[in-house]
Amino acid sequence: MTTEVDRPITAGRILGLALPALGVLAAPPLYLLLDTAVIGRLGAVELAALAAGATVFSMLTAQLTFLAYGTTARASRAFGRGDVRGAVSGCSPPTRTWPAPRRGGCASPPRAFR
Repeated sequence: MTTEVDRPITAGRILGLALPALGVLAAPPLYLLLDTAVIGRLGAVELAALAAGATVFSMLTAQLTFLAYGTTARASRAFGRGDVRGAVSGCSPPTRTWPAPRRGGCASPPRAFR
């Protein structure tokens, strides 16, 4: 039986993963552009309020993007090792998250915290 790990890496498989990720990264700026176009018709005060909100939104999404990137890297390493269950659950030994035991997640902290 051929597993996902045994399949050859092709440009189509890479694009199949990269293009949806690109769409996710492009969505917030497009939301803000649409908001600016709509709110800009209402007046200067409303546009100034949107500018403050858009700045906070942009900074939060930019600063918290590390969560998505960190999770993706951990899952891909587990999947590359052939640990599909660990890639899906996030509980394989190298991918445990330290606060997870308090949330009822994995059983122990990662090696770096032992």
